[in-house]
Amino acid sequence: MTLPVPDLDTRRHADLVAEALRRVPHYAPDWTNHNDSDPGKALINLNAWLVETLLYQINQVPQQNYVAFLNLLGLSPRPARAAETELTFALKPLALPTDPLTVNLPNATRVAVDDPDLPAEVVFETSASARALNGAVGLALVPGPATTWKAVTDFDDKTGVTTWQHAFDPFRAGFGTFILAIVLRPTVSKPAEAYAEDRFPKGHLDLYIEKTQVLDPDADGTAITGPLVRAAGLVGQTTELPPVIWEVFTGAEANLLTFGGDAGWQALTVVADGTAALTRSGHVLLDIPGNVTGVRFDALQSDVWASLKLNRPPTTRAALKDALNSQENLLGDALKAALTEKLWGRMGIPPVKFNAVLSACKTGADVAAKLDTLAAEGFDVNPGAIPAAEWAKILPFFKGPPIPQAKTEAGDQTYRRLYFLRATTTDTTVRALNAVHLNTVTAVAASTRADETLGQSNGRPGQGFTLSRFPVWFDPATGRPDLSLEVVEGGLASPWAQVPDFYGQAPDAQVYVLDPGTGQVRFGDGRPRGMGGAIPPPGATIRASRYRFGGGAVGNVGAGAVTQLKGSLDGVAGVSNLRAAQGGDDAESPLQVQGRAPSTLRMQERAMSAQDFADLAQATPGAAIHKAYAISAAAPMQGAFAPRPGAVTVVILPRRDHPTPQPTEAELNIVQAWLDPRRLVTTELFITGPQYFAVQRLSAQLRVTANADLQTVGLAARQAITDWLHPVRGGPDGTGWPFGTDIYHADLYDILLSVPGVRRVAALQVTHQATAETAASDVIPVPEGHLPALVDGALHFEVIYDRT
Repeated sequence: MTLPVPDLDTRRHADLVAEALRRVPHYAPDWTNHNDSDPGKALINLNAWLVETLLYQINQVPQQNYVAFLNLLGLSPRPARAAETELTFALKPLALPTDPLTVNLPNATRVAVDDPDLPAEVVFETSASARALNGAVGLALVPGPATTWKAVTDFDDKTGVTTWQHAFDPFRAGFGTFILAIVLRPTVSKPAEAYAEDRFPKGHLDLYIEKTQVLDPDADGTAITGPLVRAAGLVGQTTELPPVIWEVFTGAEANLLTFGGDAGWQALTVVADGTAALTRSGHVLLDIPGNVTGVRFDALQSDVWASLKLNRPPTTRAALKDALNSQENLLGDALKAALTEKLWGRMGIPPVKFNAVLSACKTGADVAAKLDTLAAEGFDVNPGAIPAAEWAKILPFFKGPPIPQAKTEAGDQTYRRLYFLRATTTDTTVRALNAVHLNTVTAVAASTRADETLGQSNGRPGQGFTLSRFPVWFDPATGRPDLSLEVVEGGLASPWAQVPDFYGQAPDAQVYVLDPGTGQVRFGDGRPRGMGGAIPPPGATIRASRYRFGGGAVGNVGAGAVTQLKGSLDGVAGVSNLRAAQGGDDAESPLQVQGRAPSTLRMQERAMSAQDFADLAQATPGAAIHKAYAISAAAPMQGAFAPRPGAVTVVILPRRDHPTPQPTEAELNIVQAWLDPRRLVTTELFITGPQYFAVQRLSAQLRVTANADLQTVGLAARQAITDWLHPVRGGPDGTGWPFGTDIYHADLYDILLSVPGVRRVAALQVTHQATAETAASDVIPVPEGHLPALVDGALHFEVIYDRT
């Protein structure tokens, strides 16, 4: 309990008027008319109003002292945080074979949000330069049952767009191999022969790995309910998974997809891996050599086709004979009927031989028997003269995989060349990925400003200058505001360092202090026993050589909103964000600072108890956390919290209007990054979303008054119960259901009886996931760390008129 803040003077207007009237007989005994109509009484009322105003200001002194005390302790408002997203750039089609296959994307490329209703333009800037590849993922394969492959992509030849079919485990079935094939020039405008000289560009290739998120569909099309878990082991403890080995195919073997085969694969240098071995979203930067082999799918051997459950078209006389002799699903006879005189002609059989020999055959086996005879006469058949991609049109039995195709100069359909990457691992951890994207760059809702002159030094101690744009953006890599400042004297510029405060700084130290929220830059006093820090020389120019500004919750825009390229980039056709931007947060208000001051002073930014973890998690900058709950000596495991000495599990409920809200991967990462440096070295930390306790059926009979509408009452009752049990807006105080709080039938009765028109509630019954457990019949036990959730169709109310 906090101590009450006293009023320094408790008198109010009526008290002041009464006190003045008590003094009238002593100072003015002749004045006896004290009615409100008297001018003297009006002056007393006016004076009392003025004095009450002064007393109000005096009573603010304790609050002002409180704020001054917080400033003395360094509890300043947390500055605004900028939202972050991933921008994917679409490149223009290449018309000429000599056009470059790569496009440079400069650092700080600006892209705006396409929303005319925004009060001010929101601009995102890329955080690094990148090299975009004029290509696309043409085929992605994951291991299937036994020694088979499964394609998880579809490629559209007309648009050059790859569609990822569903979420997938890249190393499924315990076999640690994932195949990624890239096609160059995804939209072609000339025959395939025109691009025969293409070579995969040497240098860095940036792959953005998109992890499956909560509410995304899984491989079966079912929405993933979560919760996701982010774990952090003991400080200093190695918890990394075995690395993922990346390779590129540079060999000449056609059978490159043989399980366990290593011939022709060259190991790649992994320049950077931000995915923690493909367990989270992030970038993988690979160094590609200059000898990558392009392979057409029809060059792969038959067992590779079979591993994809595909039938390779015949390329030799023997393979064609086998197909014609096949009785599986009457394949031989169907193939005989499909092969016309024109097709036989393309394979080397002239019309005269077709009409004299093959057309007289009655079955596919008869045709197969004649092929050797024709070969002996010098008319050998060549099925390879028909491209593999054309055989699917001849007979659906030979349908190939959904991969890029193109036209030849002869007008035939052919498969495009693919450049194969392979990822392997010995780890059996289950992973769930949505896609792998090219040409994707991280961007933040902040803008860069360069060479801004702030003013000139007057040589006095404690000078202050203000940036023209603020708040200054925080660099997540350093945790400090992104500002480079220099002092220019005599044409020479010297950089000064940013420090959090002047404590311990030498009087000649070239340092400054920045308030990122207001953009104010302060310098020291240059005194040996002063506050520290040097004074810029008189007349020197103070210049911000570079800084980034921006931030706020306005940057948390939805997917597909960041599309307006500011300026033009050669070779770039468009840009968009695949996922919603997250992490933007407005600057903390003074009232918010005062609200968190007690817990901050108690914790000293160090989590000791479970409540400390919950308070810190809820205050995470840039994360829209509605509520947090911490469980000590426990770890999340299979829908429950298992005992684990030395561990703390923090359950975070995001501020989201959904029946069962779950934090995204980005929100988990933000909270973990915030809590990790604030825990003890011996504490194992888990960050997760809520686990929900299913209320499977809630039924009751509602007896209503004679003038009530049955349908209206029924809908109102459903809404009342839904709101009461909602994780974010439910509970007794309307701020969300408290974690682990039981549901009492008595409260449900109260909620239903409060619905207008309801007179009586009867036959209330609740079925839930713990119904079989021993519990009081009028109490629904919600386990610790859980929240209740109504399953679809759980509410059943019989609404009737009360005849009694």
